[in-house]
Amino acid sequence: MRILGIALVLAALVFSPAQAYNEQDQARKAVRAGEIKSLSEIRRQVRRNFDGRIVDVELKGKKKGRPRFYDVKLLSPRGHVLTIRMDAKSARILRVRGKR
Repeated sequence: MRILGIALVLAALVFSPAQAYNEQDQARKAVRAGEIKSLSEIRRQVRRNFDGRIVDVELKGKKKGRPRFYDVKLLSPRGHVLTIRMDAKSARILRVRGKR
């Protein structure tokens, strides 16, 4: 129990609300600059191509000059979770993992 408490405190220190705000601010600036597509555009593209409910979206890949991408988690009508990787600049589907 003590280890769990320590882990929770460390997690709170590592991921602060200020860090989350900074990441959101950087994403907004990238959308305005035309570097990436907006979250609403990504969601629209997913809905055009897949049935189901979007349960999570993460913007990744901003480190070391790598291209940015969105990982979208979708709950299919059959109850399967799909992970859809999309290019953040073009909204092109790069990869789909999970049972359709």
